[in-house]
Amino acid sequence: MQLLVTTSKSFLAIDSETAKEKIIHTGKGLYFGIALADDCIFVGARNSDDCFDYLGRQSSERGEILVFDYQLQLQKIIQAPFALRDIHQILWFDNKLWVTCSLDNLVAIYDRNSWEKWYPSEDISARGEDINHFNSLFYDGKQLYVLAHNFGASEIWRFNYPSLELIDKTKIGYQGHNIWTYGDGDFFTCNSLNGSVASVQGKHIEIGGFPRGVVATADKTYIGTSDIAERSERSEVSSKIIVFDMNWQRLAEFRIEAQGQLLDMRLPGVWDYCLPSLRPDPEKQKN
Repeated sequence: MQLLVTTSKSFLAIDSETAKEKIIHTGKGLYFGIALADDCIFVGARNSDDCFDYLGRQSSERGEILVFDYQLQLQKIIQAPFALRDIHQILWFDNKLWVTCSLDNLVAIYDRNSWEKWYPSEDISARGEDINHFNSLFYDGKQLYVLAHNFGASEIWRFNYPSLELIDKTKIGYQGHNIWTYGDGDFFTCNSLNGSVASVQGKHIEIGGFPRGVVATADKTYIGTSDIAERSERSEVSSKIIVFDMNWQRLAEFRIEAQGQLLDMRLPGVWDYCLPSLRPDPEKQKN
């Protein structure tokens, strides 16, 4: 099986057994979100590197969406009519691509024909300002969850769908990335600044480094983590993928040298608790 991985420099495919890696695409600056649709794979590329001053309000960054087939051949490049700045995680559901644009506190939505802007925060003054640093998305088929990094104590914002009416906010982690649940009511995030995984119900798993990027299959959880460095040096660091069993015992590690920070991961064709709306539940498949 091939893990699809984005880093500060490239879009990679990594064999989940041998750790052999292959560069699929490079040259578009920092690569971040990966979204799986039935017929293609979307990858967010920022067209700027890790040295980019993401707090610069006059930034000219204009991210793009690269579209690959499942043979990992680039099919086309999509650009929105407005700037996609500071792309983080992206997600495909309800026949739409949802793109977190953290610098502008917005989520861009693409339906294959047109684009629109959605601001999760009702605070008008937060529009166009990196206040909550919305960076991760999770959809369970009924509700949409958005992670507010908040440059500190993070929160999961839960919205009804499709009304996008805010239901509640739940505190979780510190400068968090990623949202997922194993179906037991507890939600997890990469507690990135503290080098761990944290859950709403108080679970704590030490990871080390700067964890970000998750795949959670029916029997394994893959967590990405990167060496810690100043922003000007992040594109030169190394990273690794740590594989855990369902009891959070370490099974293996894959080192990725000199590709910069690991930013996102996906494992096509396999049940992923991070993407419950895309694949049938493995427990249901047994019946």
